[in-house]
Amino acid sequence: MNSKGKNSDLRGLYSCTGCGFRKVLPQKYIGRTLQCPNPECGEAGLVVAAKKRQQSPAARGKSVRPVVVVLLLLFLVTAVGYMVFSGQATTLFATSLPGATQQKPLPFRQDLLDKVGNGERLREISERLQTTGSLQGLDLSGVDLSTLDLRKVDFRRSNLTGANLQKANLAEADFRDCNLTRADLSFADLRGVNMQGALLTEASLEKVNLAGAQLGKADLSGTLLKQANLRGADLREASLARAILQDADLSAVDGRGADFSQTDLGGTRFQDANLTGILLDGADLSTTNLEGTDLSQAKLVGVELSRASLVGVVLVKADLSGARLYKADLQGADLQEADFSSADLSQANLHGCRMQRGIYVGANLHGAELGSVNLDHSLLEGANMTQANLAASSLVGSNLSGANLTNANLQEVLLAGGKMDRANLTGADLSGADLSGGVSLIEANLTKSFMKGADLTGANLLRANLTGAKLMEADLGKTNLANAFLSYADLTGADLLFADLNNADLKGANLTGINLTSQGQILSRLKTTLFDDISVIRFDLRNADLSGATLAYADLHGVDFSNADLSRCDLTEANLSGADLRWANLTDAKLHGADLSGANLNDADLNRADFTGVDLTKVRADGAKNLDKAKNIDASPAAALFPPAAAPPVAQQSRAGKVSARGSVKMAAEVKIWGLEVEKIGVVSTGFAEQDNLSSQFAGLSEVESTLLGHRMFIANDFGIPGRQGEKCGVLFFVNFMPSSTRIPLEIRWLDPRQKLVSRTMVESGYCERLVASLTFPAEPEMVFGAWQVQFYYKNEKIGEKEIKVLSPQQYQARLRSGQERG
Repeated sequence: MNSKGKNSDLRGLYSCTGCGFRKVLPQKYIGRTLQCPNPECGEAGLVVAAKKRQQSPAARGKSVRPVVVVLLLLFLVTAVGYMVFSGQATTLFATSLPGATQQKPLPFRQDLLDKVGNGERLREISERLQTTGSLQGLDLSGVDLSTLDLRKVDFRRSNLTGANLQKANLAEADFRDCNLTRADLSFADLRGVNMQGALLTEASLEKVNLAGAQLGKADLSGTLLKQANLRGADLREASLARAILQDADLSAVDGRGADFSQTDLGGTRFQDANLTGILLDGADLSTTNLEGTDLSQAKLVGVELSRASLVGVVLVKADLSGARLYKADLQGADLQEADFSSADLSQANLHGCRMQRGIYVGANLHGAELGSVNLDHSLLEGANMTQANLAASSLVGSNLSGANLTNANLQEVLLAGGKMDRANLTGADLSGADLSGGVSLIEANLTKSFMKGADLTGANLLRANLTGAKLMEADLGKTNLANAFLSYADLTGADLLFADLNNADLKGANLTGINLTSQGQILSRLKTTLFDDISVIRFDLRNADLSGATLAYADLHGVDFSNADLSRCDLTEANLSGADLRWANLTDAKLHGADLSGANLNDADLNRADFTGVDLTKVRADGAKNLDKAKNIDASPAAALFPPAAAPPVAQQSRAGKVSARGSVKMAAEVKIWGLEVEKIGVVSTGFAEQDNLSSQFAGLSEVESTLLGHRMFIANDFGIPGRQGEKCGVLFFVNFMPSSTRIPLEIRWLDPRQKLVSRTMVESGYCERLVASLTFPAEPEMVFGAWQVQFYYKNEKIGEKEIKVLSPQQYQARLRSGQERG
């Protein structure tokens, strides 16, 4: 049969898949897809080839039929083999119907048939793809569609539970409301897919390309999305709880309202993403890059963000309570009204952040970088801010009550109107800080803080501890310092105009050049506002340095200025009635019109002091020095007050550097012992042991020189001293007593470890004069080691004692080594 005859036997057969309409058509329509002519159908159908029926006898038909069947089977086997070995098997299922000249039949793979379940199901999938390109609403559970080209295929509402779609090309496919539970889509191309409302629970999407995908309201709970590309994807209100997104790219995604709780986001990139209102409770965001991300109102309770990059992130009203942000980088972030309660922000970089009205109650900000941040009206109660840098930051109206700011940098910080009650600011640097506007620092600990030039106008420092604080040139106008501890504080040049110092402790404080009057204003209410009913015990300025201070018109009645330095002090018309000025230095002091009734000036130095208009008739001034050099003293009261016989003797310097009288001075009728202090004990070192008078070595030395000499002279440690028979043990001590112009006898007793008195010596001591008491250990070793006692007596009354633990050289060395090992 020639080719022409062969082709003439063929006819086209049209079959509609929708309504079942069938029609024989001319040969030229074979391979074409035509619309069904039934107006109520509208479906398309493919025209396939069909042989004309042969008008032959039955016998001929029976003989020809087996040959045709064999030929057809041979053709099918050849075609399938060719497709498999030529690598064209992946195009069996087309995403869209090709033209008539490109249409290929779907080959039947046995392995595919096994997974699908039966041939009828596979034929249904094949026919759907060849005709409409849609798999909408089908049950495709467990189907193997891996590596296939399924671009733009419609899978809407299909069941793909457990389906295998590995490496399939699914670009722009429609998976809306699809069930993909436990489906394997790893390495698939999912660019531009629409998965809105899809269920992807526990599906595998490792290394998939989901760039620009529509995943709104999709359920991706527990899904594996490791290293997935979701750049620009729509994740609005999607659920990714417990999903694994390690090293995934979510840059520029729209994740508003999405659920990322307990998700592993380590190494994930979120640059420029919109994550407003997302849920991130318990998520792992360690090493995550969230730069520029909008996380407004996000819930990130307890998330792991240690070392995360959060530069420029927006966390307005976000909840990060309990979150871990150790060493996280948050430079320039917007954290307004965010909740960081109990969060760990230690060593985090928050430079330049906007943190207004934030909540940091109990947060850990140890060592955090908070320079130039805005923390106005924030809650920082109980926060740990030790060693944090807050330089030039603003905390106006913020509450830091109970916060720990030990050694924090608060230079030039704005704290106006804030609250820092019971805060710990030990060693903090507040130089140039603004604490005006009624800042509350009640019972705050400012020990050894540095507050040079700080503005504390109107601040409340009631019962605050400012021991050793540096307040040079600070503005303390109208400050409440009642019952405050200012001992040894440096107030040089400070302004205390209208400050309330009622019951304050200024013992040993440096008040050089302070101003209590400011521009000549008379402090007429000081009696009630500052020193009302003050006694020596309640207001103590002993040993205070007030040289050059302005105390004009001040009410200082009953104040204890004993041994204070009031040189060059302006006390014009000051009320000093009943004041204790014994041993005070009033050199060049200005006392014009001052009230000194009942004041005690015994042993005071009045060199060039100006007493113009002062009534001295009720003043006690036994042993006052340099009276002849005082200015403008009324002659008649002075003659009665200072008779020639009582004129003080020529003064000379004592060994301790203090003024004391010698020669014709007779013993004072009454001596008040303030205390005895032992400065150093130990074995006298070689080079000093042969000297008889060790006390003479300290004569005329300064405090620093005396301390250095004590370290050289004595061998000892905190746990004891080394002892050997025949060696000398020494004790360096001094006695503080009054009047300082005399010398007192002391008895020194040594008791051995058996509490047996072995030595009694008598010495003479001047005021605060450093003396050395020594003893040579006995020759018997058993009498050397143990607890010795050295006791000090004045007029048979014990005024002090010290225990000395003497160890054998071996014990001493062992203790030394033990201490070094622990160190």
